[in-house]
Amino acid sequence: MSEFEGDSPGFEVESIEGSGSGESSREISRVADQLSQTLIDDLGERGAREQILNIPVLTQEYGTDCGIACARMAVVHFGEEDPGTDGLSQKAEKAGFPFRMIRDAKGGKGPSADPAQLADILRDEYAIKRETKHTSPEEKASAIVQALKAGDPVQLSIFYHDLHPEDTSEMNRNHAVLVKGYRVKEGGEFVLVANDPKPEVGGETEIGKDLLERVLEGPVYVYSKK
Repeated sequence: MSEFEGDSPGFEVESIEGSGSGESSREISRVADQLSQTLIDDLGERGAREQILNIPVLTQEYGTDCGIACARMAVVHFGEEDPGTDGLSQKAEKAGFPFRMIRDAKGGKGPSADPAQLADILRDEYAIKRETKHTSPEEKASAIVQALKAGDPVQLSIFYHDLHPEDTSEMNRNHAVLVKGYRVKEGGEFVLVANDPKPEVGGETEIGKDLLERVLEGPVYVYSKK
């Protein structure tokens, strides 16, 4: 069993390890439901309908740097100036491990950072801790709950076409967004609130139940001050 810890009561869910695909899907759905209910309860205790960090949307400078853009937003959140993608690239090169250049969906090239590489730069340059959560869905959900209740942003990986079904040019790629809070909408629907760095189609976006289930299958990155 694992428990979502925090200021308000946690909850327990059974491990999904070793489950079949159908059973795993049901367990992930249950984990997502309980994550939502924990944060709904937190809003009730606060007497609020939403809890949102004041983090501005920063857009990608290339077609490949969504994760870097999320890191830039975290840097700004913790009181520093936006270094820009090129600024972080220069810091990485100076440190002796430059970002790799990869092709984007339209045939161009842009920088992309390895998670450990980006964590090292944020730690050394800004005293920001970037933790990677490649664990079970319930452990990732627990990390999301604890971070958001503590006022720390969380980076999630979303299948691009799930977030932007109208744009088929990048439908086979993963896309990073920075979660900055949560709210209960009129009618009672719970959503996470995130900054999407994609130019033109991005901005502040909401992650509802279906998307939340999908992102719990991928990595979670928590940003905090050391």
